[in-house]
Amino acid sequence: MYFPDKLRLVTVPNGLSIGSSGRTSPDFHALDYISKRLKFNYDVTEESNEGRLLSGLQKEFDIGMGKFKMQGSYSDYVHFTVPYYSIKEIFLCEKASEDPKFNAFLYPFSTDVWIVCLCFTLIATVVSKYVTSSKQQSVNVFLNLVGSLLKQPLEVEVNTLRKTIWWATWLVWAGIISFLYNAIFLNFLTIPTSAHSPKNFQELSEAVQNKNFKCVIVKHKNDYMLESKLEYLRLLGEIIAKNEWYLENNSQANISKTECWIGSDLVLKNVFIYPPKVKHFSDDFLYDQQLTIYVRKSFCCFEQLNKAVLDMIEGGFYQKFYSEALRNYVWKVELITLGFPDDSTKALSMEDMKYPFYLLLFCYTLCIIVFLFEILLPKAIVLKILSNKSVFK
Repeated sequence: MYFPDKLRLVTVPNGLSIGSSGRTSPDFHALDYISKRLKFNYDVTEESNEGRLLSGLQKEFDIGMGKFKMQGSYSDYVHFTVPYYSIKEIFLCEKASEDPKFNAFLYPFSTDVWIVCLCFTLIATVVSKYVTSSKQQSVNVFLNLVGSLLKQPLEVEVNTLRKTIWWATWLVWAGIISFLYNAIFLNFLTIPTSAHSPKNFQELSEAVQNKNFKCVIVKHKNDYMLESKLEYLRLLGEIIAKNEWYLENNSQANISKTECWIGSDLVLKNVFIYPPKVKHFSDDFLYDQQLTIYVRKSFCCFEQLNKAVLDMIEGGFYQKFYSEALRNYVWKVELITLGFPDDSTKALSMEDMKYPFYLLLFCYTLCIIVFLFEILLPKAIVLKILSNKSVFK
């Protein structure tokens, strides 16, 4: 079928170029590919008003290209070719760093479990004094029980059935606790855990509401979240608008550990280049924008145009055009490339070991205080008794 030699094309402002730089966009390369394939020339007109744009597609223009913000059903007015690309709006944040090495000793149990174990050991200390009729000091009994949890031998006398049952029960419980601790501890050493970072927009919204994260977005894209039916997206959009966390012309270059960027997957994955061990992309997306060509209903050669778009998709040409355009476009910042983290094995540093030393220093200080009390307290008691005797005299 004969294809027209010249087409009238309408697009949004800068629809076939990138900003005032005049650099051609991937849509321009796609149009150039299709025009060479079907052997036609074209005149381009820019139109920012959606109503006039749609009216023009019905009467004076043949096709339309660019990221139109059309809403509702327009199938009664124009044809749509098959989508030649899909752009997803996602977010990028820095992967959370691994927990400190010292956390390995505390990681196996949660705070609640640690508190329960401590309370149970304190109760067992009191019960042991009663059941075994021990003359040992409570501190010695407590340390004896803690030592058994650390697989040290129990220094106790087992000469009655009551004592045998009690200590056997305790040893079974201590063995189970020690086994569970060691199993989880070894798992931690094999696969260190990391602090949690948001994986989807709902978690990101909660993190921003808790003031754990800052979220940056291009200003006009925040309107989608403000108008969303999902409450967590609306709240996220309101917080961004209130704090004016907007990314103007992508002039900002660095992503901090408590900051996320919302943008198209093509921009975040191709312009801001991060190693997989550093970057983290969201598991879901804010919305999916289908790029297509809008064709006037009365256009004669829709099938031929649609076939050319299909050939471009199957050949992977649009992906090539988009990748090249993104890499050639500086957006006022240099391409960001972070080095891979050093995975070499490192010895424990003083920074890693400071908490055990703090604990040791605290225990030594406590021992010295108790030692001074043991020396000074008896003297004070003796002096008080002597003073009382002198009063009676």
